[in-house]
Amino acid sequence: FNPTHDKVAELEISQHMDRHQLAANLRRVFSAIVTGNVKEEGIAAIKKNGPFEIRGDRKIMQSLDTLLKSFINDHRMKIPGTKYRPCYRLIKD
Repeated sequence: FNPTHDKVAELEISQHMDRHQLAANLRRVFSAIVTGNVKEEGIAAIKKNGPFEIRGDRKIMQSLDTLLKSFINDHRMKIPGTKYRPCYRLIKD
């Protein structure tokens, strides 16, 4: 998965999906976040196009938001010595 803004925006995150497909798409979400946080091409894409927009089922997005905020609070989402600025925006449907 090569996370681009278009590909991330097209990901389906829904409770009504087959579990294996939902798991695959959540893995793609995390791949996009890693790319936007630490890979040169991802950081450049975020600077140029703004944060990745991750859209999905309200319940799943709330759980994902809680998880990602815990990562931020534990300082697991930033390069040491920098202030974390999210490379993503969660959109709850």
